[in-house]
Amino acid sequence: LWNDAQEKTAAIQAKRIHEAVSYYEKGKGKLPDDLSVLTQKDDRGQALLSELPNDPWQNPFKLVVDSQSQWMIVSFGPDRTENTTDD
Repeated sequence: LWNDAQEKTAAIQAKRIHEAVSYYEKGKGKLPDDLSVLTQKDDRGQALLSELPNDPWQNPFKLVVDSQSQWMIVSFGPDRTENTTDD
C-alpha cells in the first residue's frame, strides 16, 4: 500500500507541474529551461507554483523534451535511476 500511495502522490505532483509548464509555454511561447522558473514570481507577485516539490522518493522531477510539442514530467521513481521501468 505504501508504494501505491507514493506512486499516486508522484502522479498528482507531476500533473500539477505539467499544468504549470503548459501554462508557462502558452504565455512565453517556449518551454522553461529549468523547472525552477515555475516558482519565480512575476511582476504581479505571483508564481505558477509556490514551490517545486521533490517526488515521494526525494528526487527532483525532470522535464523531458522530445520536441517542442512532445514533452513530459518524469519522476525517477523508487530506484532513483533515470530511464528504468519505474520512471
